[in-house]
Amino acid sequence: MTHRRLLNWLLVPGVVLGLSLTGVGAVLSQADLDQAGYARLARAEPDAMKSGRITAKSYDSVTIDGRTYALAPNVMLSDSVGGKMRWQDFAVNGSVRFHLTKDGKVDQLVALDSPG
Repeated sequence: MTHRRLLNWLLVPGVVLGLSLTGVGAVLSQADLDQAGYARLARAEPDAMKSGRITAKSYDSVTIDGRTYALAPNVMLSDSVGGKMRWQDFAVNGSVRFHLTKDGKVDQLVALDSPG
């Protein structure tokens, strides 16, 4: 009876520990994928991206060279070397490259003159 309790005691923490480590691995993998996506965004082919200068911005749209575009809900924001940026870091009059979805929303925006 004691041997069986000891065995159960050893197995249960191992299962919990295994789940915990798996969860951490999944989080790290997602972070690595996100960083790779931002780096790929910074190196995107010039033909796939348009260039311009931000002339105005709001919480859900950006005006580039006088034309207003809605921001996609999952817009990727980065600097020219692939580092993540926040929307508030993009300045009016800043040079950018951007990609549009099929419905005309900005889903990728790269600041070209960021300190990055």
